[in-house]
Order: sequence, then structure tokens, then C-alpha cells
Amino acid sequence: MKKLLTVLIIIIIIVAIIWIVLFVNKGRIVNYALDKSFGVMELQIDKNLPSTISQDELHGLFEDVKTKVINKTADKDKLNELAQTFKKDMKDGKLDSLEVTHLVVLLKEAAK
Repeated sequence: MKKLLTVLIIIIIIVAIIWIVLFVNKGRIVNYALDKSFGVMELQIDKNLPSTISQDELHGLFEDVKTKVINKTADKDKLNELAQTFKKDMKDGKLDSLEVTHLVVLLKEAAK
């Protein structure tokens, strides 16, 4: 019985430590996830970027959206639409110019 109690206490301590680490590093984890997910999206869009938008402008749009997500002011519906559209358009493994143009429009809406 004492061994079982000891094991339960150890498990509770481990869970508490993991919870504290995740809670303390929540911002860092969110930033890492945003950087990775938006980085992949930005790279794919950049490959077929229309001439109407520069790479710097595209990067600025992604930074604006990231800032809104971090500050919790982003429109979740617009972000969801952007993510779902990107996922659907990438099913064939690449983006064509029409898909990129549509994604840039959605990105601009999400950055507003």
C-alpha cells in the first residue's frame, strides 16, 4: 500500500512540474508554433508571389497577423478560413498563382 501511495505522489509531482513548465512557457510555445506554421505558409506563398505584392509586404502581413494572434485580437473565423484554404490548396503539393492570390487576399483580411 505504501508503494502505491509513493507512486501516486510521484506521478502527481511529475504532472504538476509539467503543468508549471507549460504554463510558464506558454508564450514561448505559442510563438514557436506561430513561427513554424506561418513560416511554412509564407514560404509556399512566396514561391508564386504575384507581382502586385512584394516579399517585404508579404512578410509584414504575416507579422501583423502573428501580432494579432499573440494579442488575442485576431478574428478566429478569418484565421480558420485562411488555414483551411491553405490546407485545401496544398493537397496537390503546390500552389498556383490563383490560389496564391486568394490566400494573399485572405491574409490581408486577417491582418486588418
